[in-house]
Amino acid sequence: MVEQTRIDDCLSKRGGHLFMEECDTVELVRQFGSPLFVLSENQIRRNVRRVQKAFQDGWPDGPVKVLDEPGGLGVRERRRAEAGRNRVGRLARGRRPGEGRER
Repeated sequence: MVEQTRIDDCLSKRGGHLFMEECDTVELVRQFGSPLFVLSENQIRRNVRRVQKAFQDGWPDGPVKVLDEPGGLGVRERRRAEAGRNRVGRLARGRRPGEGRER
């Protein structure tokens, strides 16, 4: 059995590899190349909730809304799913460093 070391809510180390949630970052780099910029939707949601709570705790004049678009962060994800696009594939089609920039 491979030993797992938890770094935080999002990151862990398993078998000498860094994992972001359940994704082996070594495999992501093999698949998409390096450098690679990866975000965790779960971590973003946790951060938004933490920021909202901190503002709410210090603001006595009513509710505080953070990223208050209709449906929150899930709207974009649902639209991608309906269009048949997965998140990793979307990242792969993103602009590579240095592409499309005026020099």
